Amino acid sequence: MRVLLGWMGPLLALLLLQPAGSMGRCPSPPAVDHADRRPSYELLVGSTVTYFCRHGYMLIPGVSPTTTCLTNFTWSAVPALCQMVQCPSPAIINGRVTSGEQDKYGVGQQVEFQCNLGYTMWGSQKTQCWSDGTWKPPLPYCDKVCAPPPLITNGQHTGVRTELFPYGMEVKYSCAAGLSLIGDESIYCTSEDGVNLTWSGPAPVCRGESAESQRGQSTRRSPSSPRPSLCPKG
Repeated sequence: MRVLLGWMGPLLALLLLQPAGSMGRCPSPPAVDHADRRPSYELLVGSTVTYFCRHGYMLIPGVSPTTTCLTNFTWSAVPALCQMVQCPSPAIINGRVTSGEQDKYGVGQQVEFQCNLGYTMWGSQKTQCWSDGTWKPPLPYCDKVCAPPPLITNGQHTGVRTELFPYGMEVKYSCAAGLSLIGDESIYCTSEDGVNLTWSGPAPVCRGESAESQRGQSTRRSPSSPRPSLCPKG
C-alpha cells in the first residue's frame, strides 16, 4: 500500500498542475461586445453558456446567443450578438425638434417639439426613446388653426384671450347692454375643402340703442324745454 501511495502521489500532483482543458474543462467563455454571460461554474465538455444583451442593445435577429464547450476544450464560435437599439427619426410635419436633436437616437434619449407658426400641437411636447425602439409618448402632430375670429362693434367674443384656434373650436358673441345680436351667436373653426380652415360663418352684428347711448340722450336738453335766462337778476 505504501508503495502504491508513493507512486500515485507525484501523479496526482501532476494532474493538479495541468491546464483546465486537459482535465475535460473549457476555459472561461469568450467576452462579447455589449453582452453579459450567465455565470457557469461547471465548464465541462458539453456545457452551454448563454449571453444577454445589455440595456440599450438588442439581440441581432437570427443569431444564437449561446456557446458550447467542445470536445477539444474550446468554445464554439460566438459571432456578434448585440446591436444598439435605435428609435426612428422623430421628424413631424409642420413642426420641428427644438431640444435633443441627434443623428441617431438611442434608448433613454429625449426630444422636445414645437409647431410652426399657424399650427397647434396635439399630443405630448416631449417624448423618449424606449428599449423596444419606439417613442413614448407617441410623436405629436401639428394641425392648422383658424385666423382669429372677427371683432364686432359694440360687442365681444369669448376668444379674446385665446392665441390659437384649432379645428372645432367655438367662440360665442355677445352685445353691449341694450343691443340685440343679429346673426348666429356662435361660430366655429371648420374646413370647407378638408385642407384649409375657416370660420363656419360671418360674425353677427349688434343693433339697437345701447344703455349708454340711452343714458346719454336722457341727459340732453329737449328742444321743447325752456331756455334758461341769461339776464342777471336785478
